[in-house]
Amino acid sequence: MSNTLRVGIYVVLLKGRHQEHVLLLHDGIDGQSLSPLKRAIINWLVLSRTKAIVPNSRWTASTVPEKFQGLLTTVAHSFSGTTGNEHRGRVERTDARPLRLLSLSRLVKWKGVHLVLDALEILAKENFGERDLILTIAGSAILGPDKYAAELKSRAKLLPFSVEFVGQVAQIAPLLLSNDVLVHASVRPEPFGQVIVQGLSYGLVVVAPDSGGPAEILNEESGLLFTRGSSISLANALRHLLESPELRKSLVENGQVAAISYSDSEIVKKFDTIFRSVLGFPEVLQEESKISDGVA
Repeated sequence: MSNTLRVGIYVVLLKGRHQEHVLLLHDGIDGQSLSPLKRAIINWLVLSRTKAIVPNSRWTASTVPEKFQGLLTTVAHSFSGTTGNEHRGRVERTDARPLRLLSLSRLVKWKGVHLVLDALEILAKENFGERDLILTIAGSAILGPDKYAAELKSRAKLLPFSVEFVGQVAQIAPLLLSNDVLVHASVRPEPFGQVIVQGLSYGLVVVAPDSGGPAEILNEESGLLFTRGSSISLANALRHLLESPELRKSLVENGQVAAISYSDSEIVKKFDTIFRSVLGFPEVLQEESKISDGVA
């Protein structure tokens, strides 16, 4: 079993003659995600030697070339490290403002952090200020130069809002519990969006683009979707949250309910069902499951 496309290459090259390969697909195999050369290598070397492809979203599945669509199983979402009850650690606020926004992603351009600053610039022109909202940006470039991060920091200094860059964070729970809104702004479709599930589970309002995995996780009752790549649409969503505490409360409550179905324990069940089907010996795994549960 391989968990990334790159590892998939190693697996098909090194696997034994009588071993089967199952690919957990966490990335799109499309023009926005991969170059033509990389797509050709994945198609010829990996997908052609794979027994089954387990996609982590319907969008990810849609990027699989037509001739390999028959290898797709049902969707099994990525693990997010949540139980669905993390919000119980949140301390309720007595004040409605400032609205505390959190961006939690790598600082690379396609993650769209610059789009968040674009939206704040729009709100600044409408006379919203530091008393209305603050922004925390967590993450780093990880690999490569920090030119993009430097540009973000320069732009942030010109805003009438408090914008704090906290870098790469090992423990994200304190950040999630101390903020009100998770803003996810990828400018190309996100294959799934583990951070979306984390935001819901920790009791934040989640604002995300209307494409890829986030659009499958969120609906109008559990989060706010904005037009991908549009700073105007994102600004409208944030303004709506600023002006409607009732909406925020409703989204948080519904989001917490939605998070349960994406918790790790639920995802395990999906993987168990898929692997039993792929491997073709359900009786053995069912018996092992009984033993582990103390039934036998």
